[in-house]
Amino acid sequence: MRILFFFFSMLLAMLLCLSAIACKLFVVTAKDALPPIESSAVTLDAEMEPLTAEGLPITLLPIEEKHLEDKTVSLPLTNKKGVLKTSTVSDKDYYVTVSVNGAKERMSLHEYLVGILLAELPMGFCEDARYAQAVAARSYIVHYVERGMGLGPWSCAYYTRERAKEKYTHLYDIALEQAIAAVEATDGIILTYGDKACMAAFHAMSYDKTESAGAVWGEEMPYLVPVSTPEDVEMGGMETSYTFSQEELSALLGGVCRLPMSYTVSEGGRVDRVTFASGDSYAATEVRSALSLRSTAFASVTQNKKQITITVLGYGHGVGMSQWGAQMMALGGHSWQQILSHYYTGATLDTLSSRFE
Repeated sequence: MRILFFFFSMLLAMLLCLSAIACKLFVVTAKDALPPIESSAVTLDAEMEPLTAEGLPITLLPIEEKHLEDKTVSLPLTNKKGVLKTSTVSDKDYYVTVSVNGAKERMSLHEYLVGILLAELPMGFCEDARYAQAVAARSYIVHYVERGMGLGPWSCAYYTRERAKEKYTHLYDIALEQAIAAVEATDGIILTYGDKACMAAFHAMSYDKTESAGAVWGEEMPYLVPVSTPEDVEMGGMETSYTFSQEELSALLGGVCRLPMSYTVSEGGRVDRVTFASGDSYAATEVRSALSLRSTAFASVTQNKKQITITVLGYGHGVGMSQWGAQMMALGGHSWQQILSHYYTGATLDTLSSRFE
């Protein structure tokens, strides 16, 4: 009997230990779920291949302005006759030529978007957040193609299938299924402002407000203006601190950069320009790039004549849709249409087929 008691006691202890380990492995906190968004080695050439004769039908519901929680959003509705709009142009009909690690590759917009979704969003994002990302990325690409431009340094992150398998390992099939579902559910749908495809920029996360396109890139766009965003300051990865000596600042920025440093703030709450006691002055975007800061949203600055510590909030340029903001909105019950309407002021939904009518 003692032997049996000892055996069952040991078995129970082992089960409790394994349970604790399993909990530690599978409980994912907000902090754990914030992998850095990797930079892309993919650029889009200013080229669009001819469309095929016929495309797969897609459904786009007309939109109408409504109010939800004091926010103006676009909700999908049928038209007066109850008939849904359709598009005859699918992502699989719209071809682009991209440069992957220096090698040109022709692929459908569908294939390109699947690679973007695999790279841009962590697994586990809500369906509506993924759908919003697919529409934003599609709009962004079409915007630059129609302007006869490549995406340049603002290319979307992109994973080839091989890279995605390395990244997701045994979870690859699930990640691929999620990406394909988001692209196909929104097939051919883009954001437009007037009759032009939106440059639907997006970034990882912001705090309190997003930024205007004018403050970051010097070109105002009516649909890329500061709007509220729901991320919490306690969210993992939201706050990051950096410390630099005066000598390091001078070397990185290429000036004298004598401390202390002062700065001005834009309407969106981010730093607009920094000026040093030596008179050296830089756009905040230059500073962010040179110092490898995650954002230009300064939470605090502590400095003396020898060194400076800068704490920033968020990750990315801050313009357009916040990916983690979209996730928070989706968790709160907002649809992908509502998410897009919130982050892209005044933009409306349209289809690829409208570009060829």
